[in-house]
Amino acid sequence: MTMPNDELTLRAALVMPIDRPPIQDGAVRLRGDQIVAVGRAAELGGPTHDLGHVILMPGFVNAHTHLELTACQGRLAPAPFWVWVERLIELRRRDHAERADRAAIVEGAWQSLRAGVTCVGDVSRTGANVAALRGVPIRRVCFIELISGAMSPPADADQLAECVRAAASVTDPLERIGISPHALYSVAWDDLCRVAALAGERDLPVTMHAGETAEEIEWLRSGSGPVAVFVQRFGLPTASAPIRGGVMDLLHRARITGVRPLLIHMNYTNDEQLTLLAGSRCSVAYCPRTHAFFGHPPHRWREMQARGVNVCVGTDSLASNSTLSVLDELRLLHLLAPDVPAAVLLRMATLDAARALGIADACGSLTAGKQADIVAVSCENGKDWSTGIGMFSPSARIEAVWVAGRNVVRNGTYIEPAEASR
Repeated sequence: MTMPNDELTLRAALVMPIDRPPIQDGAVRLRGDQIVAVGRAAELGGPTHDLGHVILMPGFVNAHTHLELTACQGRLAPAPFWVWVERLIELRRRDHAERADRAAIVEGAWQSLRAGVTCVGDVSRTGANVAALRGVPIRRVCFIELISGAMSPPADADQLAECVRAAASVTDPLERIGISPHALYSVAWDDLCRVAALAGERDLPVTMHAGETAEEIEWLRSGSGPVAVFVQRFGLPTASAPIRGGVMDLLHRARITGVRPLLIHMNYTNDEQLTLLAGSRCSVAYCPRTHAFFGHPPHRWREMQARGVNVCVGTDSLASNSTLSVLDELRLLHLLAPDVPAAVLLRMATLDAARALGIADACGSLTAGKQADIVAVSCENGKDWSTGIGMFSPSARIEAVWVAGRNVVRNGTYIEPAEASR
């Protein structure tokens, strides 16, 4: 077993640090859980583990997922969102899902690791992800979700604060606790304002569903449509105390924009709201395959990037997706936008996602001083191989995964700690 201060140099045909140009015949030197050097293999020298014809890069960062919905995989057919979400609620009630959430979260985490995902921004309705993931070697921001008036806590801002206090009572080097006011239609205005204050006081990362459907935008504008029916049917406080305005206007008024949230989806954004988004410090998580699952019109992610918005990639859950692979998301993006350089797409799934989660100081690039979260990808050698574009081929495969310097997956199989030689 490798000791914490041992050094190891990983050599690969191509190293993609993300924050600097690719390095052919490159290497990454690890010491314990950290990266200590990145460069050409000939320059680094020392004992080397040659990985052969692979691309070595930072582990993928899944900016948005719901691992507790892993058990829903393949059980909900595509449908209009507001029909689908009621079916999801009924499915989880029928399954008594909260009892099985821990197992689903663990299974989803391991599926993620085998797909080369070394870090997740995971949203859990009750915060079950915090305890569940403490036995899994995956870096994570565990977002505890608030729905005002929910049957299970947290159901208001006070309960959310208590959940955060309980979660933070145990520390884990791979974990950070965050909070997630679910959406503008499901969180009471007073709770939303207090969430912003809580995040500011405790320096908590925040994520929130926003601009996900056209019906949400309609409800915020006029108070009518399917969302009005939904909030009334489920007795949400917003049914009797609705709010009106544009998404970004409301988030600014509630001071949510001041805590630099990661806004999930932003599928429906007009020019005015896009200008406000660009002037804020918010990031956006775009989930391409879930976007396609619901048949939304083309996302404005490229316009957002052109305006300086930090746009990253997430998978959402297996209730609306087929895998938890961020690489699969990039494959779809490459098909939709083949002119976008591979480096831009890969950055969206690594460093930009880490920035959005507030952990770019720890991961997201192969940089000396950062944590050794690394993935090795094998792919065919083509004319643009040195750009990383070969990873978007269906034949590309995750060969090995390291988290905090520990080799946790090799050839798609979990490696027991006592067996890992990194």
